[in-house]
Amino acid sequence: MLNRRGFSISAAGAIISGSAYFCAPKIWSDSTVRSPFRSEGAIRLSGAKISGHLTLDEGHFIATSFAERTEVTAPRTTEAHQLRAVVGNGIEVGADLNLRASFVQGAAIFISGKINGDINSSDTNLDFPGQESLTLDSATIGGEAFFEGIRTTGIIRLAQASFAQGLRIHGISFERNHAPQFLDDEYAAGDDLGGVACGVYAPNMLVGGTFYWKNVTASEVNPSRIPCWLFLFGAKCTSIEDDIASWKTLDRFDINGFVYNLPSPPTDIDVRLIEIDRQYDTERFRPQPYMQLARAARDAGYETAANDAIVQMERVRTRRSDFALPKVFWRLFLDIALRYGFAPYRPIIILTMWAVISSFVFSHAYKNKEIVRAESAATASATTRSTVPFNSLLFAIDTLVPIVDFNQKKQWVVTPASRTELPHLSQQVDHSWTSSLSALTEEFPNTSARLFLVFNTFFGWTMTTLFAASVAGLLRRAKDY
Repeated sequence: MLNRRGFSISAAGAIISGSAYFCAPKIWSDSTVRSPFRSEGAIRLSGAKISGHLTLDEGHFIATSFAERTEVTAPRTTEAHQLRAVVGNGIEVGADLNLRASFVQGAAIFISGKINGDINSSDTNLDFPGQESLTLDSATIGGEAFFEGIRTTGIIRLAQASFAQGLRIHGISFERNHAPQFLDDEYAAGDDLGGVACGVYAPNMLVGGTFYWKNVTASEVNPSRIPCWLFLFGAKCTSIEDDIASWKTLDRFDINGFVYNLPSPPTDIDVRLIEIDRQYDTERFRPQPYMQLARAARDAGYETAANDAIVQMERVRTRRSDFALPKVFWRLFLDIALRYGFAPYRPIIILTMWAVISSFVFSHAYKNKEIVRAESAATASATTRSTVPFNSLLFAIDTLVPIVDFNQKKQWVVTPASRTELPHLSQQVDHSWTSSLSALTEEFPNTSARLFLVFNTFFGWTMTTLFAASVAGLLRRAKDY
């Protein structure tokens, strides 16, 4: 079928009681030669109603611009109708749409199509470098869609498409060996993808069954630096079956707003987080991909994996959000002390370790007579004796934990820093700033025991408060995750 200036076949609005075949002769046909079906120009099926199958197997479907075979030295913007190989906008197919072992040069478009059966597309070559090679925007698929073994140089566009029983993208290959020849003047995905691209563009797609994303590859040769994309912004599916290698193949992906469930048990949570970080631990940071992974893991019954996802999100938020520097340091402290509320007992461990360290310092100070009985510190005499012997570990715990009292701090004290006695009122007093600052410096702790005593007081109150707040759930709210 040849019409390089328009439609090779025009059946817009046609009503076909049966199946429509634009393909090589079937084995069961009367034809003795099974040559491929060939169309140069556009096959126009917009608005057609086909009660049976629409079969486009083993065909060559070539758009007008590609059929001209003129040498193109640089990409040129071309009117959309010259780049269409198959146009089936608003088509209704009562059974399956088949596109197997075919070669499509240009775009195959089925916007707002209604397919009551399955889409079967395998071993097909979609050749439209950097542009939209197959479009199913707002299409409704009553069965399942199979895209298996496809090679495409452009974008498979599934924006707002609905797949009632699942979507299988398996063994697809994104070929980037050729630079774009033509630029579609109606190319819309470029706004989200940053220009020419290769991959799958499926914002707000709805998959009623399982979304399969497996064995996806991309050509290593990429002279035009065409990025390989998976754009799933706002998409939803019942569950996802994938492999990490297929995600690693992609240069870019956007799963912000993508809602899914993981298989049970979920696997490779750590590796999934690495892939999410690859995209969102940048100026493009969005919390939803981390939160969705956490929800999916939690719904599958894996609390630890879910918590790991949330902690990683908070760490990236600390690095990438617009927090003021003091809040950044506070959040870093919360990570160390509490893992952002997901390790509520970590302050107890930290306090225990610090108490052991402090006990060595206080034991050394006691041997050097820097820690004395409370009566000696108060009266400089030994008229009375404490009945509680000094214990460096219990003394350290007393200084750290406000609600604990082993009577160590009451009966044993760190000797205060020496200071000149205040002069009598009749004596001349130096009120200069220099004198005041000098007196203030004498107040500072100047031994390790005194420093630890002051630090432990503040540190102990901080850690016990964080522990209480974390246990009470004040630092994280489960409903948010």
